[in-house]
Amino acid sequence: MIPNNPDKHIIIVAGPNGSGKTTVAREIIENQNMRYISADDIAYQISPSDPLSARIQAGKLFFSTLDEAVLNRENIIIESTLSGKSLLPKILNYRQNHNFTITIVYVFLANPEMCHKRVTIRVRKGGHHVPYQDISRRFGRSLVIFGTFIGSNAINGI
Repeated sequence: MIPNNPDKHIIIVAGPNGSGKTTVAREIIENQNMRYISADDIAYQISPSDPLSARIQAGKLFFSTLDEAVLNRENIIIESTLSGKSLLPKILNYRQNHNFTITIVYVFLANPEMCHKRVTIRVRKGGHHVPYQDISRRFGRSLVIFGTFIGSNAINGI
């Protein structure tokens, strides 16, 4: 999946909550030498018993870890719902000023209800919960921001 060129690479596995981003990211990592950075994993490290309470701190640490990995010229894989406004400017900066190739693998499900069902199954298996209202709100926003990423012409989409 990483092109044969001297540039470093960032793969963003994107999609709404419950779409299967972590599963896809783990499959990619098995076949690539990449640093995996996940805000969800960081939140669990900060507060294993209540990762939702660590969301804000985990988000800040996610971005500082990502910046560090870019400065160290590492190949990177991250996950994102693409529902916020912070990631696109950073990614475009990495592309333009640090010579990173950017690829987005977008994991799509048909509707927010399917995502919610998958989150419910994940919670039963010990994973983290995301309220339906958050899933529903992020679902459409994620697609819009994905379109913005692809429309930038600086990013490859899959």
